Amino acid sequence: MQSLARTISEQVPAAFKPLEEAKLNWAPVEQLRTVDIALFLGLLRLNLNDFYVAHHGPNWMEDKQEEMLEPGLVYVWYTSAKGLLGFVLFKVCENDDMIVLYLYEIHVNPEVHNQSIGTHLLTSFHALIPILHQCEHPHLQDIEGTGLTVFSDNVRAFEWYIRMGYQYTLDSPRDRKLRSGKIVKPDYYLLKWLYV
Repeated sequence: MQSLARTISEQVPAAFKPLEEAKLNWAPVEQLRTVDIALFLGLLRLNLNDFYVAHHGPNWMEDKQEEMLEPGLVYVWYTSAKGLLGFVLFKVCENDDMIVLYLYEIHVNPEVHNQSIGTHLLTSFHALIPILHQCEHPHLQDIEGTGLTVFSDNVRAFEWYIRMGYQYTLDSPRDRKLRSGKIVKPDYYLLKWLYV
């Protein structure tokens, strides 16, 4: 897993283009320092704390920090004089009977919202797939798309992913309509984006 993450990291600059007045940074998880992980976790908490508390309770950050240290993860982030602008966190996984780049996290600093940084991060993430197909590692040549999990009550994020071309996976939980007409939502949806 670590060698795969290092190979992916080497290809990041070809997909993630520069942002004006921002520096591109990238590394596999084993090359990051504790202070780096804390910075990413802080932005995640700033953006999604209410959702995580609602779905996982007040101590969700301990589990999330452990998840953000999993072997094979690759971090890509942009910094500027304002600090951390945004980041993506992903690794190769099997999802929906496909090999995908699984998007663990994508976050943009609220101070720079509505500047298309999130769209830049996501489209660059998608652009990484054909570049990885050129690598000799068979797992990378077999990547068919991307996958992610989104809280069902994070309507803004869900609708954005749909606009960006994502669709439900075959095994994603779905909304249920009760006889009364009330809609019951699951905690989360599983989405995929297919590389054509």
